[in-house]
Amino acid sequence: MQKIILLLLVCIVYAVIAKKAATPAVVPVKEEKLSKTVSAAVKDTTFNGVGGLNIELSAPFKFKDYIVGFNYNVVGNLQNAPKSFFAKKAFSTGGEGEATVEAEYNVAAKTIKLATKWASDKLGFSVNASGDSDDKVTSVGASTTQTVGGNKLVITADYDVQDKKLSGTSKLSVDDTDVSLSYDNVDKDPILAISHKLNSQNTLAPSVSLKDGSMKYGWTRKWSGGSVESTLTPGDKVTVEWKDNGANGVWSTKAEVPVNNQANSKVSFAREWTC
Repeated sequence: MQKIILLLLVCIVYAVIAKKAATPAVVPVKEEKLSKTVSAAVKDTTFNGVGGLNIELSAPFKFKDYIVGFNYNVVGNLQNAPKSFFAKKAFSTGGEGEATVEAEYNVAAKTIKLATKWASDKLGFSVNASGDSDDKVTSVGASTTQTVGGNKLVITADYDVQDKKLSGTSKLSVDDTDVSLSYDNVDKDPILAISHKLNSQNTLAPSVSLKDGSMKYGWTRKWSGGSVESTLTPGDKVTVEWKDNGANGVWSTKAEVPVNNQANSKVSFAREWTC
């Protein structure tokens, strides 16, 4: 039943814009570059309890056509070995597209995670899958990007094998406004979201749950050296994320402040160094 509802939601979006469509055109899939940045991060630390800092360090290195590296956690005393090792590589599949493979080995758990993605610029289509040595396949997904009636339409679908969760999103872009509808068979809560660019620096992004009517209000402010993205969930919390673009990398700081109990506020920050 949930799959039928999801398909109906997608069909509704198509039906609304199909009247203006003549011949659909394909929009090339944006090429995804492999990360070549060293990063360090502190996750979800309370303002009044910085003694339990959880620092994560990621260090990739380029080796021929591969990106290889390690992840390291600093919790209390230093570890004797990295948390995990990883390798990434992109393969050309001729004129039809490109495949990306990422593998990670967890030292303590002795497990291997594998993620693959294939994207075709010509077809405007991509598929992805991930798994590990314990649970085999953990998730699969697909995405298509097209122009219909001069407007950009993106449809994505993902299936979480472990949680048996099927989710999908349809997003229509018209000029400076994006309208998206998301749904999954676990929460069964369709989310309608609108993102409207007021100008090159300011974007408003409200969203509403079609199940219970709850709202979220988002605002993004950009400038030449960075950006601030804030989200207000009435009666719950305020989230603010600040990014500062430097010459050699990016500082990212995120704060989460509960509306009714500021003592439980959390902050996380990360630093990336471009290789």
